[in-house]
This record gives sequence, C-alpha cells and structure tokens, in this order.
Amino acid sequence: MARRRLGSVAFALAAMTASAVFAQSAAPVGPVETAVTLESGDVIRGVIKKSEKDAVILTHPVLGELRLLRSKITQASPELPPPPPPPPPSVEVNAVDHLKALQAAEAAKIAAAAPKPVPPAPVTPEKLSLWAGLTRDDEKSFWIGWQRSAEFGMNTSSGNSDNFSTRAVVNLRRATKKMATSVDGSYNYARNNVGEVRNRGEVRVRNDFNMSETNWQFWGSGGLEVDKKTPWEARISLSTGPAYTFIKDPKTTLVGRIGVGGYRDIDGGNNDIVANGVAALDLFHKLSERASFYANAEVYPDMADMEHGRSVSRAGLTYLLDPESKTTLKVGAEHRFTTDSGPRDASDLDMFVTLGFSF
Repeated sequence: MARRRLGSVAFALAAMTASAVFAQSAAPVGPVETAVTLESGDVIRGVIKKSEKDAVILTHPVLGELRLLRSKITQASPELPPPPPPPPPSVEVNAVDHLKALQAAEAAKIAAAAPKPVPPAPVTPEKLSLWAGLTRDDEKSFWIGWQRSAEFGMNTSSGNSDNFSTRAVVNLRRATKKMATSVDGSYNYARNNVGEVRNRGEVRVRNDFNMSETNWQFWGSGGLEVDKKTPWEARISLSTGPAYTFIKDPKTTLVGRIGVGGYRDIDGGNNDIVANGVAALDLFHKLSERASFYANAEVYPDMADMEHGRSVSRAGLTYLLDPESKTTLKVGAEHRFTTDSGPRDASDLDMFVTLGFSF
C-alpha cells in the first residue's frame, strides 16, 4: 500500500516537471525591451528598432517611434547597440578617367609581354692601319697650339781652379689628334784654367704621326749639330721609320722606334753622306702630380761598317716648383758616344741642373 502511494507521488512530480518545461519552450520569444534614461531623468521603455551613428530609433508602445540622441542618453539597460561602421569612401570616376585607366592597364600588359631590348655592346674603336692613320685629316692648323718652355743652368768656381759652365735649352711642343711635333734647341759651354772645354750647340726636330686608334706610329726627325771640339764644324742628320707604343696610360709611356737615316759632316775629314740605322727607346713616367722621370736612348749604327756608329742617352727628373708660373727644376745627365771622335775622347757626359719656365 505504501509502495503504491510513493509511486503515485513520483509520477505526479514527473508530470508537473514536464508540463513546466513544455510551457517554457512553447512560450513565444518577443523583442527585448530596453530602458533608456535621459539627461532629464526621464526613463523611456521600448524596443530598439535601429542604431545610427549619433542616435537610436526606439519604438514606444504609446508614443510610437522616437529618435533619441546618443549624447542625451546617460544610461541604457540592456546596453545600446554600437553605432554602425562608417561607409567606405566613394571615389567618383568619370568616363574619361576610366578610359585612360583601361588604356594604361592595356599598355602595361603589352609592355610586360614585349621582349626586353638588349643594350648594345660597347663599341671598341677600330685600330687603324699605318697608312690610314697617316692620311687622315688633322684637327687644326700646324701653326696653332704650340707650347713653349726654356731652361737655364750655370755653374762657376774660382780659386785654385777656375771653372765655368752654362747650359741653355729652348723647347717647342705641339700635339694634335694626328701628330706630335717637338723642336729642341740646346747650347752647352764650359771652360777651365786650361781653356775652353765645351762649345756645342744642337737643334733637333721630330714629328710623330700620333694615331690614338692604333699602337703604331710613323716618325721623322732631323738635326743640326755645331761642335767646336770635333773634327767637323757642323753635322746635319735625317732619319725616319715606324714606331710602336708598348705602354700608354695616364702615368707611363714607353715607345720604341726603328728606322734608317743618314748624316753629313760639314768642314770635316769626310764630307760624304753616311747611311746609318736607328734604334731608340723613349720612356716617360709620372711619379706624382709634380714630379716626373724621363729617359731615352738612341743608337745610330753605320750601315757600311757596323763597328762604327754613335749613340746618345738622356735621363732626368723634372719637378714642378710652382704650378701657377709653371716653374720647373730639372736634374739630369746626357751621354754621347761616337767612334769618329778623332783625337778627343769617344765619350762625353754632361750632368746638369736647370730651372725651366713655360711661356
């Protein structure tokens, strides 16, 4: 009997619980009511219909739709929905701009698909032949563009031995695209207690057909020597031949020359024209912005008798003392050798220190 009563009670409790759950799930869910408190203290209850940037639209059961400014609302329960995000900025594009944009995009697509141009290879100047370099036109008249300089040095002493020596040099230089011309004149005089030991003058002219597009050159030279201490009074010489530039850069130049020529003595024991060969080497090296070194050697073998001949060697240092006035100091030596020296020594060596001026 007791068991039946307990079962009836349990059944009744289960039925009540199921009815409550069913009633809750079946109840309709309506809009959430929001209580909005204004700055004035008034409380308005209604349903938020719309959220704007500066206000909210609330539906009141009696007053209808109300627009409440967010700046006038002090409190809301539940909280008001956030303002909507700002719309994206609008860009106005007219038809012309749109057409230009389409054309630019199409041109960019065509340019991207087109093959890239290959840059041309650097052009190496063509090396001219010897004849082509000789026959081309020069850039200016032969009488224009000469540079002039002069050098002078003197040494004297007196006492137990009297010595006096002097050296004077005049140089002319001209360089163009086609040729380089040099004219050098020098005079050396010296005496001592015995008497006059040196009285010699010389003029040398040389023209190099300077072809920058080739390492080959062609040269011709002539000279006049007057020496009071030789068996002859004067000597005239001419020579010519090709040359080759072994080194040519901003600091160093090395040129080799070969050729043929001849000379004739005036008022000497043999006044015939003597043929000779020529072999020469010219070196110039720039040591610094102001200092430079030069050296050259010339050999003239006798074509009829190779055991006879003559040679000239020169070397020296040049230092620019004053760039504004172009004053230079030169220290050097000059050696001469000849097998046709007569009673005098076959070798002559001159050592000198001179001041130079450009004008």
